[in-house]
Amino acid sequence: MKQISYPEYYDKTLGCWIGKSIGGTIGAQAEGIRKIMNYTFDNAFPDELPPNDDLDLQLLWLEVMEKEGPHFTSNDLADIWLEKCWYPFNEYGIFKWNYRKGIKPPASGRYNNAFWSTGMGCPIRSEIWAAVFPGNEKLAAAYAYKDGCLDHDATSVEAEQMFSAMESAAYFEDDIFTLLTIGMKYLGRENPIRGGIDFIVDAYKKKIPWQKVWETFIIRYGNPEACDAIVNVPLTIMALLYGKGDFPETMLLALNMGYDTDCTAATAGSILGIISGAAKIPALWKDKLNDTLVIGINTKRPENTITRLAADTCVLGVAYAGTVNKAVSITKTPTTIASVDAALIGKPKNVTITVDYNVLPTIAMNGTAVVTLNIHNAAGKPVSGTLSIKTPTGFTVKHKNRVSLKNGGTVSVSVAVSHAGKTLAEKNIFIASVVSGKNKLVEKSFGIAGAARWQVYGPYWDIYDRAKQPQDPYDARNRPQRNDMSWRNYLVSLDRDFIAWNDDAAVKTAAERTKAIFGTNIIDAHEYLVPVDAFLSYQGEGCLYLVREFLSPIERKVKIRFGSSSPAAVMLNGTEIIKQQNHARWQPAQVMVDAVLQQGVNKIVIKVLKRDTVPTVSIAFHETNTSGGGPLHQEYIDDIVSVG
Repeated sequence: MKQISYPEYYDKTLGCWIGKSIGGTIGAQAEGIRKIMNYTFDNAFPDELPPNDDLDLQLLWLEVMEKEGPHFTSNDLADIWLEKCWYPFNEYGIFKWNYRKGIKPPASGRYNNAFWSTGMGCPIRSEIWAAVFPGNEKLAAAYAYKDGCLDHDATSVEAEQMFSAMESAAYFEDDIFTLLTIGMKYLGRENPIRGGIDFIVDAYKKKIPWQKVWETFIIRYGNPEACDAIVNVPLTIMALLYGKGDFPETMLLALNMGYDTDCTAATAGSILGIISGAAKIPALWKDKLNDTLVIGINTKRPENTITRLAADTCVLGVAYAGTVNKAVSITKTPTTIASVDAALIGKPKNVTITVDYNVLPTIAMNGTAVVTLNIHNAAGKPVSGTLSIKTPTGFTVKHKNRVSLKNGGTVSVSVAVSHAGKTLAEKNIFIASVVSGKNKLVEKSFGIAGAARWQVYGPYWDIYDRAKQPQDPYDARNRPQRNDMSWRNYLVSLDRDFIAWNDDAAVKTAAERTKAIFGTNIIDAHEYLVPVDAFLSYQGEGCLYLVREFLSPIERKVKIRFGSSSPAAVMLNGTEIIKQQNHARWQPAQVMVDAVLQQGVNKIVIKVLKRDTVPTVSIAFHETNTSGGGPLHQEYIDDIVSVG
């Protein structure tokens, strides 16, 4: 068993939080700048300390452990996040959207998260698990998974596990290469972060200047998304290597390498802070913080100081040492801390239910889905009961009713879910309970998202340029010229109306044409991405119309987030609100516009052009200023109902 004295443990934990806070503070002002910069100590710190969003959520995880002990679940973390953290940015917003719809971790991190699933949102939350489980990198990484899966998929979750393992090991190991070897055990073989780290390590060993390494790395592994982990995790390692253990040098390197600088500098700072301890961090840097903990979310600590945060963290670490964390003993522990150990260890919950979504956590209109309920017994004795599931309107379920569990046992129950009806809500909450006699052993809600139903019309194209020629110029005597676009291309334009939407007969004919060609003109979009591949599989240009009718429970102002990799236009209730002529790398918020949803039925029409490759198209609705702040305080809407 490893041993560490409490004074050393506290000093390293304080160093962790000081390093985290310094890095987050200096990095905030340069966050998202994608180039090499030239900050110095003289201009690295802002005039006013900002809240550290990289640290805020870890305060909530600390709060969960103080209340629940170490036996909490990912759902416990999710609950307090939804209650106390307003941040709707990027993958944070996707997680909140999913979890409000009842979609449980780990599906909450994968579902509807195509763009941000590899973000930095969870790698930056690694320190708390290391600090409460010092010297036990395996345990720290296991708890990091409980956290990371809330809002990310494997790439970023494994990065958080890597950092947690490195930071946990850093309580006993000071060599960066040794720590990196330990941490990279938690990166899967196919994790794209691995290649970037290997490249940087190899370049460092060859003594190539960091500026040249940076340029080559960005070209080979770069991503224009400023907060992507595939770029920023290796940049963090680059700063640690080229900083050679020198705290000021490492901090300025992380800052001047750009991209997600508050994250990269904060993680590098926390690792060095653990290695050196707070006492060895230069006073010039520490004094800039004035021992101040600036919190940006709805939570309160007994004191808003970094020293108190370190002390509170160590209370948990002492409680877990030798019990949950059997790898480490903390000696010379103050009696005031040792006396509260029993209260913090807690006990596992008696009977629990977790949900596995076998594919996606979704169902199509008049479709079926299968979920698995895993019922676990930690009551200390065998239990049995009757499983029942309360369903939303329009749904039925089939499953076995009787469950019997030995102590410590788990029973997995397959639940077949069916929907029937002409409408399908985006949010559908089911409530599962196990009852033994008059005693309810457990009750747990879970959600299944309703797919958005789109009607498809097309594809359409012209064989000549209507902007230049009012009618078809080709006949038996006049054919396309070989050097003309119309010899090798179909021609499409956003200004060309292929369907007269005010003519019901023409619309019906267009629908019948699409059905005749493809066998259907329906897309059930299980995510905010609308999969158009099946209708645009041919070579060449084309125009496709996507039409959705949906219900809004009230009239309200919304913000529409639209993304398309190809030219596209959007009409809402007959009014064009978006016209995007350019080609671009798809992202979910390429265009953001204000609009009004009317109470009852609304109709949205997307007209998208295919030029070369099949376009990527997405659309989502936001409330406006729902978190009580400015334009960034916007939550996704989850009460839309599709009409079939």
